[in-house]
Amino acid sequence: MYSTALAKKAESGCSDAMISLSHSYLNGDGVEPNADEALKWIEKAAKNGNPTAQHEYAEFLYHLKQHANAFYWMKLSAENGHKKAKASLAIFYFNGIGTGQNTDNGLLWLQQVADDGKKNK
Repeated sequence: MYSTALAKKAESGCSDAMISLSHSYLNGDGVEPNADEALKWIEKAAKNGNPTAQHEYAEFLYHLKQHANAFYWMKLSAENGHKKAKASLAIFYFNGIGTGQNTDNGLLWLQQVADDGKKNK
């Protein structure tokens, strides 16, 4: 939920606070809904190197039909170890979203998802 303290923490460079602030603006949680502000804060967190933010930013860009940029951020998030991004990146490769269609790369990313699942057991 939006608070002045959260906004100050986000402004000071805390990626987790930036993500929370983005969610507050997106959902109108304690503040008027504002998609532009939501996008601004998730982008800042993504550029700070936060894999969760990179994944969410990629999803935002995908829905804005900015597929090449979405692919870039999804791949970066996956390379930084975000599990959902790995699965999403496989789908991007299988369907040629923001990149050329590449079944082999899609299968490689799905294998990483499966390997991650094995590690968690």
